[in-house]
Amino acid sequence: MRGGAFVNTARYWIWLQGVVGYGAKVDGIIDEFGSAESVYNADIDRIKESGLFDRKKTEKALDKSLDAADKIVAECEKRGYKIITPDSPHYPEKLRLVGDFPLVLYVCGDEKTLGSDKIHVGVIGSRHPSQYGLDVTETMASSLAEGDAVVVSGGALGIDSSAHVSAMKSGGKTLLILGCGLGYPYLAENEPMRRSVSENGALVSEYPPDTPPFASSFTKRNRITAGICDGVLVIEAGKRSGSLSTANAVIRYNRDLFVVTGDARGNSFLGANELAKKGARIVFSADDILSFYGYEIRNRDSFNFSMLGEDIFDGIDVFPNGRGKEPPEKKRKRKTKTKEKTETKQETEEKNEIDAAAFSPEAQLVYRSLGSSGVLIDDIARKTQLKIRNVLIALTELEMADAIECGAGNEYRIK
Repeated sequence: MRGGAFVNTARYWIWLQGVVGYGAKVDGIIDEFGSAESVYNADIDRIKESGLFDRKKTEKALDKSLDAADKIVAECEKRGYKIITPDSPHYPEKLRLVGDFPLVLYVCGDEKTLGSDKIHVGVIGSRHPSQYGLDVTETMASSLAEGDAVVVSGGALGIDSSAHVSAMKSGGKTLLILGCGLGYPYLAENEPMRRSVSENGALVSEYPPDTPPFASSFTKRNRITAGICDGVLVIEAGKRSGSLSTANAVIRYNRDLFVVTGDARGNSFLGANELAKKGARIVFSADDILSFYGYEIRNRDSFNFSMLGEDIFDGIDVFPNGRGKEPPEKKRKRKTKTKEKTETKQETEEKNEIDAAAFSPEAQLVYRSLGSSGVLIDDIARKTQLKIRNVLIALTELEMADAIECGAGNEYRIK
């Protein structure tokens, strides 16, 4: 990033971004002029003759000062952010093919993740998902990562956060596309997750470092998510969900649109179900997506519960195949297990020397609600009186500190 030639190139792209604005159609400008520097060096007659700049943009192009651009370059160098432009080797080839591609991408993390040869799959959905939606997201994102796909999402609460965290837990790479600058404290409670993403992929934004979100910034962000991906999976989206904006961009860019359908009686899946009616590919596992691109995964993740062993539902008040009469020997077995767990609880607590005081107040509450036996997210919320989304944030913090683990059936316990 410190090479003089690179800085000179970046400053012109930043200048041109300021001229045309965010989300503008720019492919014609680059085809006509070849580069941002050529636009900068063009005289006013050349710019007018091109017919590619309206009056307002033409007036902006008359301002040849690069001071603002140079300040942004210097700030990025100071913070360790990379600046990726269309002439950079790591600029995503797929994104470059759409008409309104961003002229500048600011990156915190591994910029190679953007232009990787791996398939990129977006995983998006509700900010207020059902437990079913979260379970499906965790399974899907984990398996996509295990299948060597890069998981892409927007860093919001709910489905987005679950997708990022699940991909990282499986040792995969993930991209988080922001609708504000990299340095802006968007969703402060998700800052630990963003830090982890920067170490296991990259944070990406088209906005200068401290730019706050504005009215259309997330809609403009959604086109980047769609453009950078081979396909996008919508897991849970209501009728007015922001995910539908991304889905529209997916269709516009001729990308692949996948969807998990849900309850036809409620509102949370109305948007997702409507996408299915309009031709999105309905999927039931990550393998359905990966095999579409010729990939395979090690762990099949079908949601056909009848294929799973009964023990996976032990202790969970969900009976996907109906509550049957439990045989006496199974009851005895369950009681024995419970006794064994009770006897080992004290040993486990003595072994764990985690300094709970180092965690956030919410994480401390959640940590104290756990023991050696698994606890479901809904039960944690009831015990702690925290909202589900705050429980998820706290669990993420505790998992990243290696203080807890998630077992079968999404039960959390102290390590």
